[in-house]
Amino acid sequence: AYTIEIYNSKNELLTDKQNAGTGSTIRFIDENNVIKMEYHIVLYGDVNGDGKINSTDLLVLQRHILEIDMLKGYFKTAGNINKNGKNPSSLDSLLIQRHILGLKLIEQ
Repeated sequence: AYTIEIYNSKNELLTDKQNAGTGSTIRFIDENNVIKMEYHIVLYGDVNGDGKINSTDLLVLQRHILEIDMLKGYFKTAGNINKNGKNPSSLDSLLIQRHILGLKLIEQ
């Protein structure tokens, strides 16, 4: 039997009432407190890791596109909503806008 723990991108243990988002880690821990499996979460569009896709993510992505604050790792992957393996672009920004407006939800 395993215990399942979820940590946010800052390696803080999440409670049942907190959202897991991009950069979060799901850990399966055995009875000897040994991590047996570990999975990292990427929620496309959630580039700030709070588990929601909203205007904050849009701002973070726009700052990346303008090369003000560059996304890295899982956050950069989450910004590539197109899933084409390229650097997040204005097209990805448009996809977040459409998601926020409810015009077309981002497929995970």
